[in-house]
Formats: sequence, structure tokens, C-alpha cells
Amino acid sequence: MAALLRSTDQSLKEFGRNVTISEHPLARLMYYFDCICAVMDVDKMEYEGIDSLRKYHEFETLEEDDIDNLVKLCYELSPKALENAIFQDDGMCEDSNNNFFELKTVRNNFLVSESVLIGGIEMDVKKVMTYKICWLMKNWVRPMDYFAARLIRISSGQTSLPGYGNGGFEKHVVQEESSVPGKKPSKKKGKLFGSMK
Repeated sequence: MAALLRSTDQSLKEFGRNVTISEHPLARLMYYFDCICAVMDVDKMEYEGIDSLRKYHEFETLEEDDIDNLVKLCYELSPKALENAIFQDDGMCEDSNNNFFELKTVRNNFLVSESVLIGGIEMDVKKVMTYKICWLMKNWVRPMDYFAARLIRISSGQTSLPGYGNGGFEKHVVQEESSVPGKKPSKKKGKLFGSMK
């Protein structure tokens, strides 16, 4: 079953909070996964370590097998696969780079599914997320590009190789107007993205 999202609908209930995220691609991908966990009922995937994959502030502590699982999950939970649950819409993001909305308040412009089929598993859509292209680039496109060699290794069934460790993480952290489930993002201006190196 599907609903539609109209960006001018005043009854939409939005929520989220500002977060600080490291610029490291692993932290960024964990943040993407955390946002998707707010949108989708990922518990149906029956992966015991989901909570640890969401703790983007603790990205340096993630084990190699967990990084592999994160990369696989984020590949399966790609923006394309979730195109009926997450939407690129700058206007609905307002001052943030992404925003969340209650599914039950969503009507009219975007086709929103109540469930999505991922890897043969039907997963319920719990909330709707809108994002700006810059959010998607920083939190999924660039991190997945960074982990491309790892994804190839995983898909070929190889075991861990030297050079895939999680050492040498940069400590560069920036404050940005992205949101995660919680309170509504603030309307403050002047927070900038750091550059991905």
C-alpha cells in the first residue's frame, strides 16, 4: 500500500536533531545506516549487531567483520532500493540536510510505500526521510566509493585482506545541519560541511 507526500501539507510532523559526525567515510556510512534504521524496520533482517553499526560516534571501535556487514547492508539499503521511503527534496529539508516525517501524516506528492522488499525480506516503512543531494553524497555516495574495493572483496567471497583495517581514522569533526530521529532540527545558520579528503 502506498501514500503520497505533498511538500505543502501543513499536517506533516517532522522530527530530528542536529548531530556532529566525523568526516571519516566509516562514520558517515554508519550515520547513513542509523538514519535508514529510523526509516525502515531493519529488525526483520535478523542481524544481531545492528545497534553497534548505528553508533557512528564510536566508528573507530568497529571490528572488521562488522565493517563488512555495514558495507553489505548499506549496499542493500541503497537510496535506489529505498526510493519509495526516502526522497530528495530540498524544500522539505528546510535548514537541515535531511529531515524525517511520520508516515501517518504523509499525503500527496511522493509515492510512499508502507513496505519495501530488500534481499527477499519485506521490511515495513516506519517513517519518511527527505534529503538534499549534498547529504546523500557525504553519507552514502562517497563512503560507498571509499569502500568499493571492500565491497568487491565481500561479493567475491574473499576473507579479510591486509590494508582493510580501521586504523588511521581522521579526527576531523564538523557540526552540520543534518538530523536524526529525536527533536526537530534548529533553524540556526552558519554551520558548514567539512571537505571530504
